[in-house]
Amino acid sequence: MKRGRGQHSPLPFTGTGAKPFHRISPFFVLAVLDGIVNIATWLAVYFYPAIWPSRELPAMYWHAHEMLFGFIVAAIAGFLLTAVPGWTGRSAPTETSLIPLAILWLAGRIAMFPVAGLPCWVARFSDLAFLPALMGVLVPPLIRARKFRNLSLIWPLTGLFLANLLFHLELHEIVASGEHIALQISIDIIIILIVIVASRIIPAFTVRDLKQRGSAAKKKTDQRIEFLSISSVLVALSTDIAMPLSFASGLITLAACFAQGLRLARWRAHPATPPLSALHLAYTWLVIMPLPLAPSRQ
Repeated sequence: MKRGRGQHSPLPFTGTGAKPFHRISPFFVLAVLDGIVNIATWLAVYFYPAIWPSRELPAMYWHAHEMLFGFIVAAIAGFLLTAVPGWTGRSAPTETSLIPLAILWLAGRIAMFPVAGLPCWVARFSDLAFLPALMGVLVPPLIRARKFRNLSLIWPLTGLFLANLLFHLELHEIVASGEHIALQISIDIIIILIVIVASRIIPAFTVRDLKQRGSAAKKKTDQRIEFLSISSVLVALSTDIAMPLSFASGLITLAACFAQGLRLARWRAHPATPPLSALHLAYTWLVIMPLPLAPSRQ
């Protein structure tokens, strides 16, 4: 059936016009491959420490950096590159923008790998350039479509860029403890993104799950718990910036874990099918993951 002039495609992620590179962003594939390489490399170094060059960035910091700024940033890029066309109702990015962006991300991963033997400034630039380039691809379509509300995605991406910059400044001995602080801040920002996205995705999937089983389905959320779960992680980020690696930040991290536990308990109030249970299980990681780390801060 032909669409009228003002109508959008029923598949908003593909749209019309230029042919999209893929319906599913290639960055999801890159994230999976990068995760495999990172974990395999870390396990090899863990069991055979002598293979890691002694003059390079310590393997533990390399692994943490690459899992955050390589693997997870690629997954975030894939999500946003898929979501923005849906928000704007326009075409998905084409080869013209995606291929250079993917090459830039890959260059950063190669440059940060110690055996590459590249000069420090090349590695730093290659790694730091990706997030600004990603924003350069995402922001113009939102402005053209006047989706100014969605421009808020700039803030977490900018925060991740600044955290990565702080990490590299420590490597040049400009900022004391910059590696620890940068990694913690980046984890906080990623958790905030997960908490916010989950507030929309998991309740919607719960309603659909109940409808499929013939149960009465109403999208009910406790606004007090929602406010507590989101505000607690925002406060945790603020504390990690103002008082990094402090006892206070540890206590606030524990409080944030408790808030996510309350939220998860409400979501788990109804029996769930395996796909929905997988989302609940993934969110459980936010409850238990920070617990061993919080008491160690002083």
